Amino acid sequence: INIIGRMETRYMQRCDGIIACNKYRAEIMHKEYGAPFLPTVVRNVPPFKAYQPSRALRRFVEQRNTSIRHICLHQGIIGPGRGMEVVVRSLQHLDKNVGVVLVGGGDKQYIDQLKHLAESLAVKERFFWHPPVNHDELFPLTCSADIGIVIYENVSRNNYYCAPNKLYEYAASGLPAVGADLPPIRDFFEEYRTGELFDVKDSASLAKAVSLILQDKNVQEQYRQNSLKAGEIMCWENESESLTALYEKLLG
Repeated sequence: INIIGRMETRYMQRCDGIIACNKYRAEIMHKEYGAPFLPTVVRNVPPFKAYQPSRALRRFVEQRNTSIRHICLHQGIIGPGRGMEVVVRSLQHLDKNVGVVLVGGGDKQYIDQLKHLAESLAVKERFFWHPPVNHDELFPLTCSADIGIVIYENVSRNNYYCAPNKLYEYAASGLPAVGADLPPIRDFFEEYRTGELFDVKDSASLAKAVSLILQDKNVQEQYRQNSLKAGEIMCWENESESLTALYEKLLG
């Protein structure tokens, strides 16, 4: 464990309560970092919002390419280690009526590199970047996509044991999703059946997962209904009960 890890161990051993954002991180904190007990898991889920039909993202795309019929969305920070190049390359393997939109902030130079990659692959007309928006403006954009993308490169344990809040935001929006085959994402898909997994290193695998959903309306609708049900469960109104119980125990 590095110096920061030793500091964390020192502080954790003096705590009466510890919080982790998923079960994998809780186990690592307990077994490797010296937490004297298994931390309480409180996931970073959003407050419940009822799905609202929207064309916000579709209007954004139609202003740039009227031939796009299906929109794949990735929302969040845009930067190295997050598999963005794989997302861009997947467009080579998808029908020409499928587009990808990245919504979020990041290093401008890196975003420009992604645009240049899309141009070199002759897919620039189907690759779009939408600047970051306030959180209350994000929900209509999410609701208007067809598929949500959850991807992290397996370059560190932080990524391997990721805790993506976009999983829950996609669910609340009724989005079928495609996700990198990493433990936390796999667990969510196995429990709620909201989408398809893919190999994070393989752009063709990502494209295949997208196509499996888009090419079968029954599959797409089933994933959509499952996502809406998951969104009702995985919301802050439910998740906060663990935090409340922890505080009540400490104050009891």
